[in-house]
Amino acid sequence: MKHTLALITALLLPLTCFARLGETKDQLSARYGKAFKEDGNKLYYKVDDLNILFILYQDKASLMMVSRCSKGKLSDKEIQTFLAENAAGSGFKIDKSEPDDPEMKYFIEPETKRVGVYGFSEGNLMIATQKGAKEHLKHLPKDSKE
Repeated sequence: MKHTLALITALLLPLTCFARLGETKDQLSARYGKAFKEDGNKLYYKVDDLNILFILYQDKASLMMVSRCSKGKLSDKEIQTFLAENAAGSGFKIDKSEPDDPEMKYFIEPETKRVGVYGFSEGNLMIATQKGAKEHLKHLPKDSKE
């Protein structure tokens, strides 16, 4: 019985590190502890071998980027788990409206318009609410929006 409980705990523990869009700074701090860096509306955390950046919009996490500290790639299971934990509707699906790109994989949650992008070369996963993505893109230099 002890071993079964320990196994269940070990399997569920990694799921607690998966953040959710819509959380406030206080909720993020409760989940991860104090951010190691704050820059305006950006909060930077390290959790195990993950770097996690949140961008807040109207005091809630509206965009997150996840990558490995060790510069390795996220596994398909990790990508799917992050997407599932951040779905607010029926879940993310491959975005067929985006052109085929061997370097990127695009996801969308149709009813909420939440988006996800995974860059294979750098191993970064970005997930954003529709408002978060628009707000973030507003601040990029004009040549990087293309």
